[in-house]
Amino acid sequence: MEVSFVKPVNFVDSAARNELKVVQTAVTTPSGILQDIYNEVLLASHGSYQASSVSVIGSNKIEIKFPNDYPESLENVVKYYRANLKSDQFKESSGIRNNRAFHKLSSTNGKREVVFKKCGVGEKRIYLGNYSSRNNELNPLLELDKPIVVMRKRDLQNYLRDAQAEFFFPSQKYYYPHKLQSCYQDAVELLGSMPEQLSGTIKEIQPDTQNRVYLVAASRRLNPLLLLSKFCLPHLTTVVFVIRGNKIFCKPVFTSTHEQKPLPKEFVSSDLYRHRNRIQDASDLSYLSATDSLGNCGPRGQEQAVFREQVLDANDRCVISSCGILAILEAAHIKPYVVCCEQGQREEMFDPKNGLTLRADLHKLFDAKLISFGIDRGRVVLLISEEVSPQERKKLAIEEGQFIHIDALEHEHYLQYHREHIFRP
Repeated sequence: MEVSFVKPVNFVDSAARNELKVVQTAVTTPSGILQDIYNEVLLASHGSYQASSVSVIGSNKIEIKFPNDYPESLENVVKYYRANLKSDQFKESSGIRNNRAFHKLSSTNGKREVVFKKCGVGEKRIYLGNYSSRNNELNPLLELDKPIVVMRKRDLQNYLRDAQAEFFFPSQKYYYPHKLQSCYQDAVELLGSMPEQLSGTIKEIQPDTQNRVYLVAASRRLNPLLLLSKFCLPHLTTVVFVIRGNKIFCKPVFTSTHEQKPLPKEFVSSDLYRHRNRIQDASDLSYLSATDSLGNCGPRGQEQAVFREQVLDANDRCVISSCGILAILEAAHIKPYVVCCEQGQREEMFDPKNGLTLRADLHKLFDAKLISFGIDRGRVVLLISEEVSPQERKKLAIEEGQFIHIDALEHEHYLQYHREHIFRP
């Protein structure tokens, strides 16, 4: 069925479950009358009652937010902060604004305020973007009649595989870091009972009063949108929405911009790590350090140079674009070098049949799991991940299903491995 819409969306903190929320600080560091109180608030927010965010509003207000399901009452939180604010005398007040309760500390001279709120509907809606007459890219979604949202089991498997290091060795400051591992194990157990394709209904998909568009899930334990909120890590996840007919396919992708630490050897050899293989074979071994990955494989430089010459001798043009500019052509391993090494398949590391000539940018796409190669009626064809939008495909001059002029039989052993263990459809 034809794809009519592709929309990648950053998964933000407000949609995540409480255990996966990230402690944030103010984007703007204030000066003037707020500077001393701001520093006191920051110190307090890293103490007994950690805030999910501290924001500067205007020139005289600091806003402190806590998750809706924060276990302590706002009254107790305000008392704690008030005791830690030494730079001024404050009076306490409370009220309701936009159907939400808030508490406020105001300085005696009325020039400074600290507002406390609980916020975030989380777990039931995903923010898609803002809608306006000039920005109508969301029209295909808004025009759907009673759409069904769908998630494939394989996509969640791939996500958990790629994000595993973050769950066990986090690079972000999470609200409840000690609960990350149990969240991961919950996801693994859920996969055991999850069908190959999970579908659910949408309660609402319309702009709100501020023209913000959300996908709102109907309440159901295994609704795909609820699973995104239950297991996806904020700021490190992109959710790709794809429309096919009346179905919205949602695909979580782990897109860490943080420097990931290599997993310790003790963890990799543990029973807990082996349990991961119930999710999917560990084909991506990039979590290993270079020394660990290549420790028993010997020197690579000379053999790699020979491998490159052999691959380019077999095909002196990019197999996808037919580009023949030698300076931007690279010899790409189909089955990754580190995988061959880890499996002890030394003969595969520099087998010319395990190599393809690719233009540098297409090589990057291939290694990033965004393109692969299939077989159609005995001929090799290009496969493109749904994460690559139609617009980007045009810019790259690539098309799903385009014929690739290489020998199918010669490379199929390695191409099959890449399709089944590396590629993210």
